[in-house]
Amino acid sequence: MTEITRDIAASPVELQLFHRGKGEVPSTPRNSDRLVYRSLASLSPCLGGPSAAQFPARHDDQRCTESCSTHSPCSHSPTMWRRCECDGAVVCSWAGTEMIHPCSISMIGKQRNGSPRLWCVVHRAQSRTLDRCASAGEPTSPPTKVKVEISKYPGGVALWGALAPVINTGAAPSETGVHVHARRHIGGEKNIDTTFDEVLVIDGTNEVRVTAVSATAFNVSRLFGQHVKYLQCPRCGEAHVDAGEFAARPHRKHLCLACGRDFYDSEPSIGNPIALFADRYAKGRSVVTAGRRLSVTHADYDGGFQVWGTHPAILWTAPVPEESGIHVHGFKAGNQTPSVDETYDDVEIEGARLDPEQIRILMAQMAIPGVAERLTTERCPRCDTAQFDVGINAITARRERTCTACGRTFEPAGRRKIVISNPMVSAAMTINAKRVTSRRSQSKSRAGSRPRSASARTP
Repeated sequence: MTEITRDIAASPVELQLFHRGKGEVPSTPRNSDRLVYRSLASLSPCLGGPSAAQFPARHDDQRCTESCSTHSPCSHSPTMWRRCECDGAVVCSWAGTEMIHPCSISMIGKQRNGSPRLWCVVHRAQSRTLDRCASAGEPTSPPTKVKVEISKYPGGVALWGALAPVINTGAAPSETGVHVHARRHIGGEKNIDTTFDEVLVIDGTNEVRVTAVSATAFNVSRLFGQHVKYLQCPRCGEAHVDAGEFAARPHRKHLCLACGRDFYDSEPSIGNPIALFADRYAKGRSVVTAGRRLSVTHADYDGGFQVWGTHPAILWTAPVPEESGIHVHGFKAGNQTPSVDETYDDVEIEGARLDPEQIRILMAQMAIPGVAERLTTERCPRCDTAQFDVGINAITARRERTCTACGRTFEPAGRRKIVISNPMVSAAMTINAKRVTSRRSQSKSRAGSRPRSASARTP
């Protein structure tokens, strides 16, 4: 067991918030404990222990042993002691981590159990101590930004919130953020085809700033058929963004990420500042099906595939209609630039037929962690029809469902009983399995073509 010693110098708030007052934690911390560990770091190494460069942050608790007999207090917190397998030195789990931006934590009220409610306005996260919040140690990188002036791109400008592909058997990494297409000439090549963390759109005298969080949340809301509105925190004036499951489920109570306080709307709603200008650019826009068909295997594109469901663009200024369907990237081995980059309305990969509507919903479901872990494909035990949960059932896991083909009511047959069903989950698993088989066969063919060594040859 890892020892913890309390110090009388610790503040009353820290003592109240620290690990349930039992004086010990298990060797493998629970999720509720990890927030406490996160709050115990600074830039200095522990007293009596190795430097931060010699001992990595996020030390594996399984390596701690009872053989460490020398105890030295950790300078990161007077309440934390750690035994570690490093010549008797004691270090805490966040020694040497870098705090990119110092926290600014304040008490904004009380929780239901009466304990203080602490909020960091810098990292926009909850905290359990007054020195460091839960998100202070997370790795950060400078955001990528771009200015797009609509008048400079007569061929059209389009913005989407980039969501992860529902099928990804290629080596190219998936992107998240705001994806931008811009053409200087109508029907010409894309001068901008990149994903950014933040995009500043300039339309005459008007400027609109679109962030990755607001763009992806807006797309999730649209894919689930939800209306969004502009909401502003009445306390601090910050524009409110509902992300994750809140982007798909209207609600009255909203948590402001800027000041950490709750506020209420007059009706169940979903907040997103993009609602201010999205409707203006949606006027006069037409959407048509792609009118293309694709039937391929991994033998055709041995570098793999990436598949997305199309969704309406946040901004579309091109003089041509927007295409709807399934967007596919096909790669050749060793090349991260797709050989196929097109939208289709009929796609078949490795014999699995993809449905555009089900692919779109699956893409939105995968963007919500609490929903993604419940996804599966349930089949009716009577008629073997794959079930497709729509509407509120697409984000609400349930045990009992009624077959859409024969009307029979049934429960899942497997161990997982409370699930969300989408037929494209099974299709994606089939394509991934075929990809693994294709790789194994390629490896065997390459191994068989190599000449055997002299020692292995028969005389």
